[in-house]
Formats: sequence, C-alpha cells, structure tokens
Amino acid sequence: MPEHRAWRWLRSGYDDRVHAFPADERPASFVEAVCAHTVPFGKLTRSHTGARCLSCLLIVGDHLPDRLPARPVDTVD
Repeated sequence: MPEHRAWRWLRSGYDDRVHAFPADERPASFVEAVCAHTVPFGKLTRSHTGARCLSCLLIVGDHLPDRLPARPVDTVD
C-alpha cells in the first residue's frame, strides 16, 4: 500500500458494508477496496450509512501513524 494514500469510504451493494476504496482510483468496471473486496463501480453508493468493513478499518488504521507527524515519546524514569 503506498504511503499517505487517501481513501474514499463507500458502501458496497454486494454486502451493504462501507469499505475503503482508493480516492485516486479512476472509475473502472470493477474497483477493489483495501480489504480486496471487489465490486462493480455501479454498485457503489456514496454513503456512510451501514456497518463498516472491519478489515478495511484495521488496514487503514494500521497506516495512520505513517500519516501523522512524529512526536517525541514521553519516557518514564
């Protein structure tokens, strides 16, 4: 997965779950979410209503530290 990638959260008409799709991906007949869920472009809905895909949440969440500025870590002596 490329660093600092932006995601578009869209609902799949196949499983009625909201998945993370690459925001920079050009529409094609099928698009693939970060979790490898594929869906025809025409079956996507711009909606945040519905359950989120747990796999998408975990994969995108794992890369959040890469997107945030580095901060010094507090140490306890």
